[in-house]
Amino acid sequence: MTKTTETAPLYDRIADWFDAHRGRDLREEGYLAHADEAASVTDGENGTLLDLGCGAGEPVAAWFIQKGWRVAGVDLSSALLDKSRARFPAQEWLHADMRSIALNRQFDAVLAWDSFFHLTADDQRGMFGVFAAHLKPHGRLLFNTGTEAGTAYGQMDGHDFHHASLDVAEYRSLLAKHGFMIMLCDIANPHCGGRTVWLAEYAPGTAAQQI
Repeated sequence: MTKTTETAPLYDRIADWFDAHRGRDLREEGYLAHADEAASVTDGENGTLLDLGCGAGEPVAAWFIQKGWRVAGVDLSSALLDKSRARFPAQEWLHADMRSIALNRQFDAVLAWDSFFHLTADDQRGMFGVFAAHLKPHGRLLFNTGTEAGTAYGQMDGHDFHHASLDVAEYRSLLAKHGFMIMLCDIANPHCGGRTVWLAEYAPGTAAQQI
């Protein structure tokens, strides 16, 4: 089978399998809680979340919804979006490409969890402008990556899924360039499936600092 960097058609094919096998243990919860703090800047209103690569809505978007957040979920897999719409019909679910999305509104938090790493290296570089365009000042950005530059393929239900990463230094540089202050860089956390997790605050007009 020919390998591809486009994963949406593959997720459409395995949507039921993926949904059944997606862990609900919320090893991510500690990081989600940091993003949840961004709601405090909204003067008591419910927080707004842009979930890029939202999938079937569980468990991550569901966690925010249960906290009272208003979620706009974006995904290119129609089959996974159908599951999100069925589970959470009061939320907004958009069939769109995160690489080119332009909603002309800003959110308290932007999330690209277990989705950003499917993009090619060049597409990842281009995403930081997208992140910045959709965040309010002091909004939080949460995403996860690899730790070394390179490309790999991992299998799910017999299909090869593309993964790519830049190195840690380049992610730091891209965040600083686009006005983000890094709050957390947790490299290859074994308690979160070996993910490297980034949390940053959007601080336009402020010299970005790196930790």
